[in-house]
Amino acid sequence: MQIIDVLSPERVRIQAKARSKKHLLELASEVLAGDDGPTETRAIYTSLCARERLGSTGLGHGVAIPHGRMSDARGVAGAFIRLA
Repeated sequence: MQIIDVLSPERVRIQAKARSKKHLLELASEVLAGDDGPTETRAIYTSLCARERLGSTGLGHGVAIPHGRMSDARGVAGAFIRLA
């Protein structure tokens, strides 16, 4: 698997604004859901929050790799978000 298989240009955001960690996870959920709608966005957000409750996915120096699993996922998807 190559990065292009996981990260499409439509799921890249540069200079994004997030007021909090929660808001950033909401933004990530929206980016990952794309056109799949609010139900999918909410499921992704729930998955990201569940993983984050187990322990922070922050690596330090402003880098984090929030991730989660969904039983009904059609495959692996990623997003790249760089804050302003």
